[in-house]
Amino acid sequence: MVKKIWACKITEHYETMLLKRDCEEVKVKKAYQKLALALHPDKNSAPGVDEAFRMVSYITFSRLFGQF
Repeated sequence: MVKKIWACKITEHYETMLLKRDCEEVKVKKAYQKLALALHPDKNSAPGVDEAFRMVSYITFSRLFGQF
């Protein structure tokens, strides 16, 4: 999972969240919850998980609050 997140460019927000571009806000929130649980540093000890978690959090909150 961490490698998949790292493979996505920071500008490919929907690809990083594994969503389609025309999805609803509810789907963005659900995708974030799922990824946050899988990528949380307390739950996952894979190398690079801290940065992947931060990247997903940044993308989600930016999307929800209108920067993208």
